[in-house]
Amino acid sequence: MRISCFFYSIFLPFALVAKGGIFPFTGRVSQEDISLRKEPNNASVVLIPMRQDDIVLIVGQKNDFWQIAPPKTLHCYIRSTCVSQGNSLLKAAQVFTQPSIDGPVLATLQKGEPVSVLLSKQETGWCEISPPSCLSCYARKEAVVYCDTADQFSLLAESREKAESDLLQAYRGLEKVLKDPQITPLAEKVSLFFHDFLREYAPFPFLQNRAREGLYFLEEHKKKWASSRMEKERNFSLQKRNVEKIAISPLQPKGVDTWRQVEEGLFSIWQTNHPHKRLQEYYAEQTLQGVTAEGIIEAYEMRFTNCPGDFLLRKNQRPVALLYSTKWDLTKYQGKQVRLLLAPRPNHQWAFPAYFVLQVD
Repeated sequence: MRISCFFYSIFLPFALVAKGGIFPFTGRVSQEDISLRKEPNNASVVLIPMRQDDIVLIVGQKNDFWQIAPPKTLHCYIRSTCVSQGNSLLKAAQVFTQPSIDGPVLATLQKGEPVSVLLSKQETGWCEISPPSCLSCYARKEAVVYCDTADQFSLLAESREKAESDLLQAYRGLEKVLKDPQITPLAEKVSLFFHDFLREYAPFPFLQNRAREGLYFLEEHKKKWASSRMEKERNFSLQKRNVEKIAISPLQPKGVDTWRQVEEGLFSIWQTNHPHKRLQEYYAEQTLQGVTAEGIIEAYEMRFTNCPGDFLLRKNQRPVALLYSTKWDLTKYQGKQVRLLLAPRPNHQWAFPAYFVLQVD
């Protein structure tokens, strides 16, 4: 039973068309580079080009051509001197494809026939009118396929225009996503947009293929981003281990050269999320995010593995932080009351927080 229903739904329309018993009906342009012509032959005047998935109303057939009702996109012009104020013809008038007598003649209208004027420019002497009902247009049969009954023409034509507008909007979003090295929420919105498009616009296979192409480009971008992120995470993990190896070195005091290696490692980790940034920019950000503290600096003489600083900051005679710096020689400030600008550093589970000294006052 299901097979029979499928057979009739697919093949019956074409059988009826062959007998000439189903006109008019809604058709869809299924090929590229198709032209709407004035006469049913390949040498006839081209009226307008047609796009794949364009929706047309087929009103008859002649030889190997469908006869098609003039589409709204077909521009028609007549001389303004032929039109009365009541939009009827004062005399017989020829209809042209452009506001010039050098253009192809589409049809000849008789005196008294009503016309629908869309635009009148007295200075040019021409009126643009809606395509007249007597106008015949033709397209090759193999380029236009049955889509639905005639009563669905307006609905499908509007849906076709909306589909193209929606697809253009999706591709604009895709363009922004592809230019961004990061995966932002916009990428997910564009992905959902394409998937919704595939569900909503099933009658338009050409536009659906365009949507699938957009999804392919989006998924490839995501794969490249994921691969790049994994590589950055591997580098980050390696750099972090290297920093930790330096930090837990048993040499005490570590000295400026060792702390410089620690700082270079921390900068490398920071740089994974800030590509092309320089060391000066790293410390500029650290300065903006720095914290202030006051107290007396003294050398930390105890030799322990994994100690996060060479100096101790005391406040009210109580130790409050461990310090180190590659920018300032802290030995010059031992025993002095100072005001410091500090950047937090890993303290390796010591009792006191650890800081890098950015500035001494």
